[in-house]
Amino acid sequence: MPRRSREAGSASGRKEFRTLISLEEARALAEQLTPPRRVERVSLAAALGRVLAEDVIARGDVPPFTRSVMDGYAVRAEDVGEADEERPVPLRVVGSAEAGRPASARVGPGEALEIATGAALPGGANAVVKVEHTDPAGTRVLVRRGVVPGENLMSAGDDLMVGDAALTGGTRLGPAQIGALAAAGEVEAPVWARPRIGILSTGDEVRELGATLGPGQIHDTNAAFLRAAVERAGGEPVPLGIVGDDRSAIEAALLAAAARCDLLVTSGSTSAGAGDVVYRILEERGELLAHGVRVEPGKPTALARLDGLPLVALPGNPASAAVVFDALVAPVIRAAAGLEPRPDRQRVTAALATDIRGSPGRRLLRMVGVVGRGDARRAYPVEKRSGAITLLAQADGYVDVPEDLARVAAGTPVEVLLFEDRSALPDVLVMGSHCLALRLLFRELRPLAARSVHVGSLGGVRAVTRGIADAAGIHLLEPDGEYNVATLERLGVTDAALVRGYLRRQGWIVPAGNPLAIGGLAELVDRGARIVNRIAGSGTRVLLDQLVAREEARRGEPAGSLAARLQGFDVEAASHSAVAAAVRIGAADAGLGIEAAARLNALDFVPVAEERYDFLVRADALAGPFVEALRRALSSAPFARALGTLPGYRADAEAGRLVWQAS
Repeated sequence: MPRRSREAGSASGRKEFRTLISLEEARALAEQLTPPRRVERVSLAAALGRVLAEDVIARGDVPPFTRSVMDGYAVRAEDVGEADEERPVPLRVVGSAEAGRPASARVGPGEALEIATGAALPGGANAVVKVEHTDPAGTRVLVRRGVVPGENLMSAGDDLMVGDAALTGGTRLGPAQIGALAAAGEVEAPVWARPRIGILSTGDEVRELGATLGPGQIHDTNAAFLRAAVERAGGEPVPLGIVGDDRSAIEAALLAAAARCDLLVTSGSTSAGAGDVVYRILEERGELLAHGVRVEPGKPTALARLDGLPLVALPGNPASAAVVFDALVAPVIRAAAGLEPRPDRQRVTAALATDIRGSPGRRLLRMVGVVGRGDARRAYPVEKRSGAITLLAQADGYVDVPEDLARVAAGTPVEVLLFEDRSALPDVLVMGSHCLALRLLFRELRPLAARSVHVGSLGGVRAVTRGIADAAGIHLLEPDGEYNVATLERLGVTDAALVRGYLRRQGWIVPAGNPLAIGGLAELVDRGARIVNRIAGSGTRVLLDQLVAREEARRGEPAGSLAARLQGFDVEAASHSAVAAAVRIGAADAGLGIEAAARLNALDFVPVAEERYDFLVRADALAGPFVEALRRALSSAPFARALGTLPGYRADAEAGRLVWQAS
């Protein structure tokens, strides 16, 4: 009997989840949806990464003949057993043997035959003397070192004998294994077929990648992610496109998928809203095994069969879809492809940089980033405020927190289940203010791999002092016009130091042509312009707050009055690029940001200030490889030249210097 969720209806058509299954129950149900394995034969050229479905038996000896593994002379070992440097043994040279050709003569007593590496051993010989242990002497050769029978030879069948297993079933084929199959004379390999995984996106708001977006529309990021995730898990993705929120269209697409796929994965339309219809179709037309999992994120996940087709319906939120796919779907695909459940390279142990708080009543799959190598690895929670798509891009994997665990303390070693191989993890983490020059700086840090996460200048200070980040890019302005040092001292920052960075221009980003003739904050207020602000704690937000305070003082108005009148003051953007994008599409008339963001978006720019962008680092890392590399890169001529290619940026004469250290 199908396992159905018990739900209560409402006047709005919304249904509430009543019965949620555990993650373990969901995994058990997902295993039941594993497609049956199929065997196919593929050419060796297409076999990399595939898994052998059966033993491959050698049909002949490998090598098929006894051959020399050295350039030298084929001899009878008994003729040269006493040879040494003082008493070389002379042998008559009777011919030669080249690889791929038969020997020109047999070897008799007192004779030798010149032989090349890979050539078949001539009759009568039982060993090869290396050429460097001989001296030519006309029609003879002087042998200066003795050999024993079989020396410098590979006998027929040394690699494989007829009837041996060249490789056993279950072997994953890498370059060496494919070479072994080729040596055994195979041109194809019997492998487990890649399961065909259908990918169907739903939602009126979802558009194909590259399409021009209208109001309220988004690109189909889930399909792009799922195609790559299916391939990584060993499956063959079958893109089925996008279906709008129309029940009959969705039902037709689901039923049509049965003829093309071994397993169908959908995204979206799985929740309990009145417009969410996927699970309703599964409930009425198929076998709904479960709807709703006691896990965060990913609660509105459904598992079902429809017309004999196994199906997993994922939430539309990209981060939720990614975690649930990794926890439930990827193991099913790997099993059908003959692969191990999760390779060791996709899991690491790391120390938590901060506490993780559990989710009462639910299994928490907390997305984290991982930085460092070996025992120095640390995992830091990726903040949800980053948004679903950037959350997915910034996370390396997730930590599985049991339902009954209220808190996992900072410093606790945890297992991180990685989305990628551990080789993709960065060496260092830079958090703080968003800056377009960081990519240029990171290029100069190689071979160290660096990652940046923009959380604002004050967020970066907290990340460094809490041991999450290796460095923070900051530009914190004090009322007296000084940057960074005074703020760090006022905040009482300890165990940290400041490395001088570079200079960049901040100002008002406005549409091309500056149609409102904005010259500064006064015009923005007086003309009722709409702005887009930066997140609290960012250096740009600090600058705007000071500009507002100065304008209020100039006008003799009470604190907070201008901010209340400034349209969009409470609308926050996470980066300078996001500010420019808001102005470009007409969502705002202006926003405070860096000149480079304006110029790269073909917008105008009204300068306000040139600021210092410096790097806060942990004091205990000053003599370490990262800070040394950072200081060297900041002061290098190549970085200064690269910096000059960004509008509004320039090198600082003190770049790379240690300009402050907490006492």
